[in-house]
Amino acid sequence: MKRFLLSVLVLITSTTVTHAQQDTALSRRLQEILGYTQLSEIDKILDYTYPKIFTLATRDQMKEQLLAALDNEEFTATLDSIRVKTIFPVFSSGKGRYAKISHTMIMRMKFKSAPDSTNEELFTQLMGMQFGKENIRFSRAEGVLHVNMLSYLVAIKDEFANEWSFVNYDEESSIVPMLFSKEVVEKLKAYH
Repeated sequence: MKRFLLSVLVLITSTTVTHAQQDTALSRRLQEILGYTQLSEIDKILDYTYPKIFTLATRDQMKEQLLAALDNEEFTATLDSIRVKTIFPVFSSGKGRYAKISHTMIMRMKFKSAPDSTNEELFTQLMGMQFGKENIRFSRAEGVLHVNMLSYLVAIKDEFANEWSFVNYDEESSIVPMLFSKEVVEKLKAYH
């Protein structure tokens, strides 16, 4: 009986240590990608991106899109104050492990030419519809639109990714079912 109890204790301890190590690895990699995101280090961000996404668009195409989103003929964008809000429980499905993550950040969009009042109002309204008008502030003096954002990521560790990797998550996106099984999508939707 003592031997049985000792075996159970060892099993519980090793399982707890394994989960703690995995959660530590997830937290470490999450902080790293968020740091690279705040610094706009696109190549590093792509290093941490879920590799399956590159079956839908090449790494070069993704890089080009990210660079264009940060700097185009209308504005330059910077991200700041990125903070993890919630790391939802890790769950398994098939051979993969997944975790939904919410985080906040401030996006600053500096316009390259001062928008006229009509364009400024229209752009502010459009951004307000997407992010909530209470999360939008336009500084006319700076020519900067400040957007407080709540965003989601999914952390994945599976046959495509030996280490925790990440992909932006919007449950309305047409890409989500291309990356994840129905079971994973349903579990992700359950976390708010």
